Amino acid sequence: AMYRPLVYAGLVQGMTASNLQKKEIIVGPSIFAYGVTSNTQLNIGLASSLFGVANAGVKNKLIGSDDFDLSIENSFQYYPSTHKGNYQLNINLDTGSVSNFKSYTKFKIFTKKPEDQTLSNSEEYTRPVNLELQFATGYMMSNWNQIIFGPKVDVNKKRVGGIVAYYLVEKNFTSMVALSSADFSEFRIGRQGYLFNLDFWW
Repeated sequence: AMYRPLVYAGLVQGMTASNLQKKEIIVGPSIFAYGVTSNTQLNIGLASSLFGVANAGVKNKLIGSDDFDLSIENSFQYYPSTHKGNYQLNINLDTGSVSNFKSYTKFKIFTKKPEDQTLSNSEEYTRPVNLELQFATGYMMSNWNQIIFGPKVDVNKKRVGGIVAYYLVEKNFTSMVALSSADFSEFRIGRQGYLFNLDFWW
């Protein structure tokens, strides 16, 4: 983990454009991911599954170089309580920059989904197609730990939130603590306002 780019950045940030290597595994309380090949990765959101939302995703790296990585992730969710499904497309672009900085950009397009109890979906999306934009900057320190921060724009709801997170990166283990918000203008603790996040994975 110390010598490779982040493949997964936690429950709120989700996947980056980097992929696992063939037969490599990431597992933690929020995610299970398996490298089918060096360019194809299978993802299952364990946190969503605990709330009864079955889900699976496939991330394919399209371009990988020293300067940038580009990947597309197709994922599907099923809500048994309402017998409804949901499709989500993530386009991830990671770019290297000067010094120890790296940029993470995500375009998330998803179909209408019902309200559920997970932290990432606090109310119903009523439109057939919804769009979120996520822009983050990562700074790698000399001890390999990282700080990632940036805004998230919910285009349909016209809300701006974001996250600031600190990542403790060990050889085979990563943990993070973060403060995130779905809407910066909501000055309260909770799914509609600010949340403290803790995540870890092997």
